[in-house]
Order: sequence, then structure tokens, then C-alpha cells
Amino acid sequence: MKDDRLTVMQVAQLYNIKPATFRAYVKRGQAPKPDGQHDKRTPYWLRSTLEEWRPTTADPLGKE
Repeated sequence: MKDDRLTVMQVAQLYNIKPATFRAYVKRGQAPKPDGQHDKRTPYWLRSTLEEWRPTTADPLGKE
């Protein structure tokens, strides 16, 4: 279903983070890889792929 395909902007809005933050998570392997592409430049994630994933908000230096 096309409505279940989320772009970087939509994922960022869903988790209340900046798009650049989500892109960084993906690049570092902290978020799932895209499930496909709408076109050659626009990756998408299926809602089902993201259901179990949550962005990490802990301090990267370990100081909570």
C-alpha cells in the first residue's frame, strides 16, 4: 500500500526529529535501511519496518 511508504521527512515528523538526524542514523546503521525508492533519489521506509525501531535519544557520550 502506497500510504505505508514513508519518506525521510515523514519519518522525521513521525518521531519528532530533524530529517538530517534520521539520515545520520541511517548512515551510521542506527536506523533501518530503506525498503526501496520512489524514484532514483527518494528512498522510502515501510511503516512496518519502522514499527519496532525507535530513535535513540540518549547522550552519545553516555552521560544521561
